Amino acid sequence: MFAHVLSHFHSRRNAEMSVFIFLSARGEVVDVMIQEGVIDALPVPVDHVIARALAVRAPRLLIGHTHPSGDPRPSDRDIRTTRQLCARLRRCGITVADHIILAQDSYFSFRMHRLL
Repeated sequence: MFAHVLSHFHSRRNAEMSVFIFLSARGEVVDVMIQEGVIDALPVPVDHVIARALAVRAPRLLIGHTHPSGDPRPSDRDIRTTRQLCARLRRCGITVADHIILAQDSYFSFRMHRLL
């Protein structure tokens, strides 16, 4: 599901796209939120993400975004923003299952690289 959602936006090379997939305790998708940015920046609507997660009663969240540059490695800003978002979500009882960056034919998983 996650790769399918992001692959739809992957062809739009002029902007970063993000998807927030809200999950039930059993891992079922309960809601999806898509955000569009510009070529090298993507504003993260933290308060909106938290409000949506609470509204749909999603205790887990899967985050993903594209890197139009083709390099899936997270920037310092990606890492910092993800850590801040995770901290705020934890305070609300919401955990981040993973944050995945897609870039052309490769990806980067924050969970696999122990950045969550």
